[in-house]
Amino acid sequence: MGTISQDELIGHARARGATVIESGGAVVIVLATGAGDAGAELVPLARAAVVAATTERVVREAIAAGELPAFGRRRDRAVKRRDLDAWIEARRVRIDEGPDDDKIEKRMRRIERGREKAER
Repeated sequence: MGTISQDELIGHARARGATVIESGGAVVIVLATGAGDAGAELVPLARAAVVAATTERVVREAIAAGELPAFGRRRDRAVKRRDLDAWIEARRVRIDEGPDDDKIEKRMRRIERGREKAER
């Protein structure tokens, strides 16, 4: 196995999205964590609640129920963005509607009962 020069190493690092800082003869290479994978980003619970348009309590309950994987200690927990997005999608309310809705008669009767109650 051959050796690699400092210039070659820096070139490889830059090609892979790393940040290279050169100062006073020293070189620091900061690896691009999660490069190209925005879903790996950790989101604090307070921010996750805002993204999910819910409360932090609901997010914590989802973590406790095992619906949403979390990282970190109880006080400073975070979730991966891709896990948060999947959880939000799983919570989406699906509405049956349209002329092919086989429950339309039942819905119409319920609406009529509601109108009758309102008129009394």
